[in-house]
Amino acid sequence: MPRPLIYAHRGSSFDHPENTRAAFMAAITDGADGFECDLRLTKDNQVIIWHDSNMLRMANHKAVVAHTEYPELKEIYPDLMLLTELLEIASEHKKALALETKHPVPSGNEVENKILELVKPFKNLDIALLSFSWLAIEKVFRFETGIETVALVNALNAPIMNRFSSAKSFAPSIEEIRNHPEIVARYKSEGKRVFVWTVNEVNDLKLCAQLGVDVVITDMPARAVSELGYP
Repeated sequence: MPRPLIYAHRGSSFDHPENTRAAFMAAITDGADGFECDLRLTKDNQVIIWHDSNMLRMANHKAVVAHTEYPELKEIYPDLMLLTELLEIASEHKKALALETKHPVPSGNEVENKILELVKPFKNLDIALLSFSWLAIEKVFRFETGIETVALVNALNAPIMNRFSSAKSFAPSIEEIRNHPEIVARYKSEGKRVFVWTVNEVNDLKLCAQLGVDVVITDMPARAVSELGYP
């Protein structure tokens, strides 16, 4: 059985500040096959790599991403990255990308519009777009871009996603896989790829491999590489 691909969750975020150049460059050294990151749209329509709706947790500042322009956000948090910067890194180092869009946001699905525009020149990259938002997934699917759509599923949205989503792949949490390992076989029987987040424990890595998961998303890619027997 093929080993799962290993994607670094916000980069090698256990050892480095999440979603920063340092975290993504460390993931390359750690042997990750790809990067997972979170994307938001600023007030001046720049796509930045950032998880939270505000800057409080990472920068101790109350600025709200959607209401603040990129130069001000960059001043607040100098390690802030644009999506275009990560696209260049991924292209140079031949790494896949799992791009998660955050919802709900004031700009609606404009973030997906901007992402699809920005990734056009990078036809060499393996890019997947992930979201908990059914509408976001359907928007990307309608454009027929060839980008893999991945439905992030949890207890709240799983019934809708499982029944109505056009997503090419599904991404349950590791907790869901522990409790219901049979869902991996079910998704794969439907022709879906399976991504699992966030897989850090050794037993969980081995479980994902045994079940035939396609992609594990982990804060510690070096551990995943070692435990899953990659050369």
